[in-house]
Amino acid sequence: EPGSSAPLGELAAVLWQERELLEDLLFALDQQHRVVAAGDTRWLGRADAAVADAVAAVRTHEIFRAIEVETLVSQLGLACTASLRDIAEVVDEPWTTVLTDHRDALRQLAAEIDEATERNRDLLLAGERATREQLDQV
Repeated sequence: EPGSSAPLGELAAVLWQERELLEDLLFALDQQHRVVAAGDTRWLGRADAAVADAVAAVRTHEIFRAIEVETLVSQLGLACTASLRDIAEVVDEPWTTVLTDHRDALRQLAAEIDEATERNRDLLLAGERATREQLDQV
């Protein structure tokens, strides 16, 4: 039945956890950026490991989300490829709003993570070029 609370509540809980894990990843990327920007090579390995750990946690959690979504779309009679938007369109309130809010927050976090990843990549490449130039002068 559209709007059945138990599976929707379980999906909402999984989405909250995903948001927290993405926040952890964004934090790790920010810390990595600070270490690289400061030129503090002592902590670079730890900063890189923190990013890798956060990415692994997100990937592992994606399995739980996929299971919850698969269960819910089956119960709702939606295609197995249904998106969060598709689910939100067929459920009752407050779930429509809850799922839409999660979707918007997840999209925002993904955009911020993409931006932080690109910023860190650019900074690391600039540092590599500067190091190479220094070595060439020696």
